[in-house]
Amino acid sequence: MKKIVFVTLFVIVFSTTYATAFDVSVGFGGDFGHVFMSIGNFPEPEQSVTKIMNMNRAGYCFYADLTYLILSVGRKFYYSDFISGVRGTQSFLNIGLMAKYPFFIRSNITLFPIIGFDCQIFTSGKFSQEGYVYSKIKRQDIYPLLGTNYHDRFVINFGPGGDFSITDLIYIRAIFNYGINLNTISQKTALAWARNEGYYDAFFLDHGPSLKLAVGYRF
Repeated sequence: MKKIVFVTLFVIVFSTTYATAFDVSVGFGGDFGHVFMSIGNFPEPEQSVTKIMNMNRAGYCFYADLTYLILSVGRKFYYSDFISGVRGTQSFLNIGLMAKYPFFIRSNITLFPIIGFDCQIFTSGKFSQEGYVYSKIKRQDIYPLLGTNYHDRFVINFGPGGDFSITDLIYIRAIFNYGINLNTISQKTALAWARNEGYYDAFFLDHGPSLKLAVGYRF
């Protein structure tokens, strides 16, 4: 955590000091995408590598753009549909940090690569079937010995983006993002159990694309 804070402060200072055209803007937007979830080499008969489920995800956020740095806060929602007609839903508070380097293509178009991360703090989850909710859990309901961060996610993001000016002050932002989810504590716990059973090459792998669209306002 201390390293993350240090890097963040360094980028802010660097951006403020060396940016030739330092711009500040704020905005609001949403995103939608997909997560490919794979499990491999677990102690299950006739399964070496199996797709256990794929999830759709969506969200919204408010952000502040400091030319080379984007800070955001919002919500993320994950949806999983099972063969039995059951839908699983998870909700998270999302805090994001992205670094970007702008290239001014035309007076009204700016393109940039981005790289950064999301800290996704689990808030609630539920299972429903045909609209009926039969199981629900909130963060405070998680068994204390597991830790309230048992389902929290950390996602590494990268991809291209662009700003398209509507006026001198208002612009549309589009980002194609690819995210790689690091294993949650719940997944690490399952991996520890599998390896204790002798399945040393067991793994979870969660990753996928998303499209972010937003409207921004320059100061």
